Amino acid sequence: SADNGGSGGGAGDGGGGRDGEERSLTSAGLSAAYRAARHVGKVDDYLTTNLLERQSKVARDGIHFHVGQVLKHRKYGYRAVVFGWENRPHLDVSHWDGVVGLPSGADQPFYRMLPDNDDCVKLLGGPRGVRYVAQENLEELSIASEAHISHELMPHLFTAYSPSDG
Repeated sequence: SADNGGSGGGAGDGGGGRDGEERSLTSAGLSAAYRAARHVGKVDDYLTTNLLERQSKVARDGIHFHVGQVLKHRKYGYRAVVFGWENRPHLDVSHWDGVVGLPSGADQPFYRMLPDNDDCVKLLGGPRGVRYVAQENLEELSIASEAHISHELMPHLFTAYSPSDG
């Protein structure tokens, strides 16, 4: 009876040893490489989508407002700052209260906006998060001094404040 010194890795035992370790390392390496390739593919898809979206926004035909501009909601009266826009909504907004009855309905630009906390508490009963607003529901402020917006996400989206623009 041969004693292998308790290494448990004798040739032909099929359950370990140097060949088993190499197979395990090779398998782990292939698995990591596969995960990395999938991640690179996802990043590439994201960058392609982002590029296409940016290119589609170069033409601002029909876009009345710009990122950073402070506006007022015509129906609800709160002030909000624009931090993004889309030529047409990516959601079905046709049944939303703020869209029903508008001349263009859902067939118009929509803006991503941060509403002023104080306005929301006073006019809507409490603070609100990000708003998605139809262009026809927005109007420019009549007084530039009303352009200051208080919202917890402001420092995450904007680095400076301009009293003339918001």
